[in-house]
Amino acid sequence: NVTNTYPHALLVNAGQSTFLGNTNVGTPISLAKLTVFGFGGASANEGLYQLAVAPAVGSGTSYIGVRGSPSITMTSGAQTGAIVGIYASPAANVAAGLTVSEITGVSSLSSHGGITTGTLTNLTGVKGQVINSSSGVTTNARALWAAPPVNIGSGSITNAYGLYVDNITAGTNRWSIYSNGGDSYFAGNVGIGTPTPSSMLNVVYDSTPHITLTTGGIKAQSTGPYGSVATLQSQDTGGRSYSILSTGSGNYPGAGYFGVFDNTVNASSSYRFMIAPSGNIGLGGTGSSNPLSPLSVGGGVAIGTYGALNAAPANGLIVSGLVGFGTPTPGAALDVAATGINSAIIIPRDTTANRPTTLVNGMIRYNTTTALFEFYQNGTWVNYTTVSDGRLKTNVLPIEQGLSLINQLRPVYFDWDQSNPRAQGFGDKPQVGFIAQELEKVIPQVVEKGEDSYRSVEYGKLVSVVVAAVQELYKKVMGITAEVENLRSENDKLKQENAAIKTRLQKIEKALDLK
Repeated sequence: NVTNTYPHALLVNAGQSTFLGNTNVGTPISLAKLTVFGFGGASANEGLYQLAVAPAVGSGTSYIGVRGSPSITMTSGAQTGAIVGIYASPAANVAAGLTVSEITGVSSLSSHGGITTGTLTNLTGVKGQVINSSSGVTTNARALWAAPPVNIGSGSITNAYGLYVDNITAGTNRWSIYSNGGDSYFAGNVGIGTPTPSSMLNVVYDSTPHITLTTGGIKAQSTGPYGSVATLQSQDTGGRSYSILSTGSGNYPGAGYFGVFDNTVNASSSYRFMIAPSGNIGLGGTGSSNPLSPLSVGGGVAIGTYGALNAAPANGLIVSGLVGFGTPTPGAALDVAATGINSAIIIPRDTTANRPTTLVNGMIRYNTTTALFEFYQNGTWVNYTTVSDGRLKTNVLPIEQGLSLINQLRPVYFDWDQSNPRAQGFGDKPQVGFIAQELEKVIPQVVEKGEDSYRSVEYGKLVSVVVAAVQELYKKVMGITAEVENLRSENDKLKQENAAIKTRLQKIEKALDLK
């Protein structure tokens, strides 16, 4: 037992020392070439603190505290074990009711001393490097290998980590894992913001962005029949789950499509956006999952300001601006410009029974029942040619006193009242016609009252009344003519009688003269 300021049982001040057998420190039990065992260091739990290796500071390329460099040369046979440079295997038996905060196999603490002000380029806690300097093959070269935790007892492991990186707070730039090059491979699921990833890459966040790309991009590649997919899901109230999908042969409608799929609905009609291999684009779900046109829309379309204010009718179209067909500069709400054999438009065609149930002034259609164009105006359907087949009529009565009806009408000259919005656009030329309210009192059958109370006149129907008046007038004229003929005949007869009387008088006068 040596007592001194610096008590040493063995002190080698210079040169090398060689021990051919095992060397034990703090224990009589020989376990290896060097066995160190002791208590009472800086902390009572640090058994290895009694091994202090402090290389002298001076010039040189490396300062190594503990180094393990086993070297084996194999010329024959097979080595099934392992060659280990440094091996640590601490263990603790913890009685019930007690707690051990940590058991660490290898602990490394590297520090840049506080008494210096120089620059330390690299401060590394644990460094692993593998070098193959042979002409043989190294199957797996692992600079750092974390073997998986194993539970072989009757207890349990709550959280098992292959690699655990604590929260980093020091440093201007902070990286939990930094790869200076090469690829990274993960065979299992990877979670960012979640400890329970449900897919190969599962990103969960509350307020900060998921992924920020400064340059480059993200590549998802699949060799199976179901393509590559990235799923974005909002777990907020009302949130939905969408997948961005590059389809394979196992997906609808086949391989080679790119789409946005609504997982909340999860049906073939749930593609909200689709690009076909041909370049055709589909929008809206049903009818657009397999677009056969450059643009296919499943549902109604609203263009312009209507899109934010009004919902388009089912499979319909509403446009807040001008629409041009065949012209890039439409001059009206609908401007159709065409020449040649296609210079026409086809309007809706259907039967009388299938007239629209929602009626609006200005409707136009072709009635296949009557074979006529018809317009809806002021509460009634009108057309250029009025159907008049006797097989369609009943309660037929002749128009009488047509002349009297006509004589009650007041034909007028007039101008349209431009101060009335309803009359704007009718023109400013002098007009001729009737006042509908006056005409309605005499011949109500030719006046129509619209849904807005304004009246219109079907001038074509006046023809029948005019014809009846002309016929009545003709009868009167023919009666007068007959009377005139009778008077003429009587006048001729009187003339003949007068001539006979004159002849007799002449004869009498002649006879008297002879006497």
